[in-house]
Amino acid sequence: MGVLRGLVVLLMLAGAVQGAEFPDYLKVGEARISPQGNASIGDPVAATVVLEKLGPEPREARLNVSVALSEPLVEVRFSDGRTQSFRKGKVEVPLPEGLEWVRIKVFGSAPVVKRFTVLKAVEVSTYVYYDEENQGVQREVELYLNVSSELITQTLETMREAESTIARAQEVLQRLEEVGEAGDLRERLSTAKSSLSTAEELHRRGSIPLAKKSAENALSIAQDVLSEAQMRLAEAEQRARLVRYAGAGVGLLAVAALVVALLRRRRGELG
Repeated sequence: MGVLRGLVVLLMLAGAVQGAEFPDYLKVGEARISPQGNASIGDPVAATVVLEKLGPEPREARLNVSVALSEPLVEVRFSDGRTQSFRKGKVEVPLPEGLEWVRIKVFGSAPVVKRFTVLKAVEVSTYVYYDEENQGVQREVELYLNVSSELITQTLETMREAESTIARAQEVLQRLEEVGEAGDLRERLSTAKSSLSTAEELHRRGSIPLAKKSAENALSIAQDVLSEAQMRLAEAEQRARLVRYAGAGVGLLAVAALVVALLRRRRGELG
């Protein structure tokens, strides 16, 4: 799984479409989204993007805004003071002549998702036309969020804990196998791995309640295996120590017996 904490806001500050020879018309002056990082289904989301004039003004320019939020509201304000508002997820707005900057504000809520989703919440691009040979889309910015629910988050946390416990149990089992004490633990750990794989697949399919149950089963089995493996290893190490101590004791007794025999022989010689 690897899957799994962290991605939040990715700003792709790109220029013209690859291969185009015409210059960038606008540059990104500001791009931010709130919350940064993770959002739960239904959480309010707000984003701001400011584009500033950079290159020569084209004969025609259109701003394109795509929003993947629920109940989106897009507000576009131009440097001449005009403002336009839209309540839809796809917006295309002609850019006026003499534009110095344009500010885009986006509001909405994190949408319903069936599994942990890296959502491209806002995407902004500009179509520019200089002439027939110099025209195309210039990608400006993309803002991302991780969207999940409380149940999805709990499921992912359980999956991560199960994965970590399985890894620890494997390390102990390797040491146990060196002394021949692993027994049936390897097979039981294999069952835990299988349950974890099932949980991951169910998560990908969006069957979160079933994924959580499989993850909990994997974690429970792995914890039992780890606990028993640690106990068996401790017992094996204790037996090994006793054998070493017993061997050392026999050696000491043999030396003592030899010393006593030598002393008796010495006394006999003396008379």
